[in-house]
Amino acid sequence: MQLELERSRDRYRALYDGAPFGYLTLARDGRIVEANPTAARQLGMSRAELVGRALPAFVDTADADRFSLCLRAVLARQPTEPCDLRLHRPAGTSLQVRVEMVLDADAGEPRLNTVIVDLSDLRQAQDELRDSEARFRELAGHVEDCFYVRELDGRISYVSPAFERIWGRPPAWVLGRESAWLDTVDADDRERVAAAWDRLGRGAPHSEVYRIHRPDGGVRWVHGHGFAVRGDDGRPLRNVGVVRDVTTERALEDQLRQAEKMEAVGTLAGGVAHNLRNVLQAVLASIGLAQMKGPEGPGREQALQRAVGAVQKGVALIDHLVAFSRPESAEVRLRALRLDDELASSASMIKVLLGERIRLELLTGAPGRVVLGDPVQLEQIVLNLVSNARDAMPDGGALAIRTSEEILDEPGARARGVLPGAYVVLAVQDTGTGMDAATRARVFEPFFTTKEPGRGTGLGLSMVFALIRQLGGAIEVDSAPGAGTTFSVYLPRLDAPIARAQGPRAPASSS
Repeated sequence: MQLELERSRDRYRALYDGAPFGYLTLARDGRIVEANPTAARQLGMSRAELVGRALPAFVDTADADRFSLCLRAVLARQPTEPCDLRLHRPAGTSLQVRVEMVLDADAGEPRLNTVIVDLSDLRQAQDELRDSEARFRELAGHVEDCFYVRELDGRISYVSPAFERIWGRPPAWVLGRESAWLDTVDADDRERVAAAWDRLGRGAPHSEVYRIHRPDGGVRWVHGHGFAVRGDDGRPLRNVGVVRDVTTERALEDQLRQAEKMEAVGTLAGGVAHNLRNVLQAVLASIGLAQMKGPEGPGREQALQRAVGAVQKGVALIDHLVAFSRPESAEVRLRALRLDDELASSASMIKVLLGERIRLELLTGAPGRVVLGDPVQLEQIVLNLVSNARDAMPDGGALAIRTSEEILDEPGARARGVLPGAYVVLAVQDTGTGMDAATRARVFEPFFTTKEPGRGTGLGLSMVFALIRQLGGAIEVDSAPGAGTTFSVYLPRLDAPIARAQGPRAPASSS
């Protein structure tokens, strides 16, 4: 029993001496009976020098009456709040503290157990916080981007002044109302933005480009980024984000994208002209054969049919070229598309774009499966990926285009920023130079390019990214220096497979 008592005293003494706050034991008249090392440092004297001194003697004159009232209230066992005081040290310096006293009546003579907390660090932190908030508000007031804070229940708790410039409404109009923000989003974009915010509420960052409507009837394009602020336990506490008005940039990007497409058209036109020459030669040969047969000769009808088929093929080639050069503002025709069939119909243009030094392997593995899209936009996606692959293989190589099906569960969908479900996957794999991590991280950024000046605008892959996101899909890149590159496009699969008019097409391969 004696040993346990000594151990308990040792533990108490260790806690008493090692406490990060000052600890004093006072007599009824305020004299110091005992002090721990922290209290001695706070008051600027040794522990031995403090014993017998009156704590009120250290109290600033302006706080003396308040401390006296607090002392009497504790002795009278009345409820009392901690007392904030300024204490003066013998060296002439002072200290802002919070003093809290508790009466200990169990001792032979009542004692006052007193805790002294140094408020200097707290006050400094509060001042720094106020300065930081003032600097943030000054910054937010002058930055053209709109900053926002969104609580987990969906309420908008803060928007910067730029909200009024972009939305044409005062910031107070949207505070506390998530639905108000979403109501300004264009109807065609609203479901996508709502889904992105739903994922954001579960901790997944988002980056979305969408349109908003102003009360004056104007329409603005904005690019919103959002991410979760997490607590020490890793759980989301709230969401914060920034929204930029990209209307002007969007118009410029459309012009540059069109210029980049026309550059590709120049490459395609040469190949189309070669193919068209072959078509015309086939037409001439078929007509010549029909003439040789005479009006009633056998085989004349078949020769004419071959001539008609060759002309139709030439028309299709020209249609492809015209459609690909179509401006972005042209009508988008979304419909159910058999991805395998669309790739097969584009094979001739892909071969023209690749040239003779790159071998093409087309492996269609999603027969009958359909996606929702515009055929021209889909062809733009494919040809942009093929064009980048070609440029990554200046000495030739191989390009494999594959399709497959994949079911994305919740983690897989969250990692790609899409909804869980069934997807048709289009993979474009080259044997080119590959990319390092820094390049992969920026590959979808507008205007980012590794090509020589004059060889590209850096908008091809950003256009691909935007088109795929508009279709509710995702794109990811897998690459390493010297190991080639694979772009994988995930497009939501429509549930019902469409039967082919003819039997399954065999995988195409050409050199």
